Amino acid sequence: MKFNFILIPCPEIKNAMALIYNDNLRYIVYDKPFLDEISKNVKTNWSNTMILAHEIGHHLNGHTLSFGNNEENPKRRTRSR
Repeated sequence: MKFNFILIPCPEIKNAMALIYNDNLRYIVYDKPFLDEISKNVKTNWSNTMILAHEIGHHLNGHTLSFGNNEENPKRRTRSR
């Protein structure tokens, strides 16, 4: 398994997500201002590292959201808001 991920900033989602599209590439979509606000509140950049590492963990465990087709990943995780 290749350990490569494509990071895509996506403002205004106030979250980070592990996604797979039709191209079967692994994406991590994140809201940079949201992550910056968390870092500011906890006074460290480690929070950003931990959040992105958490999303990588979802990819490695098959807990991803799939987009672009009608089939759902059988291990798909649910996201609570």
